[in-house]
Amino acid sequence: MSVNRPAAGGGREILVTPERAAKWIDGFDRRHSVTSLSVIETGLRAEAADGAVAECSLPLGAHLSERAPRPEPGQEWGPLLEFFAEAATRSRRVGAVIARRGAFAVGVFDGDRLITSKVDTTYVQGRTAAGGWSQQRYARRRSNQANKAASSAAAVVDRILSPLMDELYAVVTAGDRELVTAILADPRLEEVRARVAPPHWGDVAEPRLATLKALPERFRTVRIHLTEPGD
Repeated sequence: MSVNRPAAGGGREILVTPERAAKWIDGFDRRHSVTSLSVIETGLRAEAADGAVAECSLPLGAHLSERAPRPEPGQEWGPLLEFFAEAATRSRRVGAVIARRGAFAVGVFDGDRLITSKVDTTYVQGRTAAGGWSQQRYARRRSNQANKAASSAAAVVDRILSPLMDELYAVVTAGDRELVTAILADPRLEEVRARVAPPHWGDVAEPRLATLKALPERFRTVRIHLTEPGD
């Protein structure tokens, strides 16, 4: 997955696969002539002679180890780039929750490989245009159905993710944010909630097995905030 879009507050947000991260920094060097490559909490900061800056953050909010090489001015930064690339491509065990009205998917990944999952559907009545008493009755029925669906999904999340909390690096979420929040609000899922890593991926397809399997293309990406002269 590769994304290049305007970033909040200026500049560009670029998402690249972890395998391409080092190559992207090499390309940034060729285009702008990097003068320094330094360690930041979540990854690397590359500064160029023309004023361009690229901050490259590891997937899932990971922090670059304190053991990362810190080259002095004028020293080669190849070892630091290799260290970052290894950290970016490291296999991490991740839980995932996707939900939209009427369906949800829960899974566990080892790197980009889905190792266990559950996809299910639940009925939640659509909104009605009727007014008065009928509208209130439909609204109550719909609310009850939504609450029941969230509870059913929470039970599955608890069954699949809770026993693995000691193994999971993070939990990622996607789909309808409000519904996902309702599912994770279940008292049984306190540990799961605490492990959720931003961002929430709202622009995914309906919760299906194929949607779940495609999720690593998003949560494994290296996030780059690029600012160039004139931004």
